[in-house]
Amino acid sequence: MLPTLINATPTQQDQFNILLSALSVHELGHYDFAKRAATDKESEILSMSEMDICTALEAAANELGNQTLNEYQAVERRYDVDTDHGRTQGAWLD
Repeated sequence: MLPTLINATPTQQDQFNILLSALSVHELGHYDFAKRAATDKESEILSMSEMDICTALEAAANELGNQTLNEYQAVERRYDVDTDHGRTQGAWLD
């Protein structure tokens, strides 16, 4: 959910619109990582071997999911470090 500005002067609204555009770019970066993680997880689970025991399949699928989640959490943290939480993309007010 992105912020909105209420009762702004035209100058404030112009500055806010620039910020909002940059913030959208930054947040879409996070969205793209999440979408890629979900696609990777689904692909890995669908390529798993058949198993005779449901609990074994569940455990293996959960393990794959947790590995993917851990991997992409690291990617997300690196993205925020690299962009200084959006500051280098213009998503910041001084």
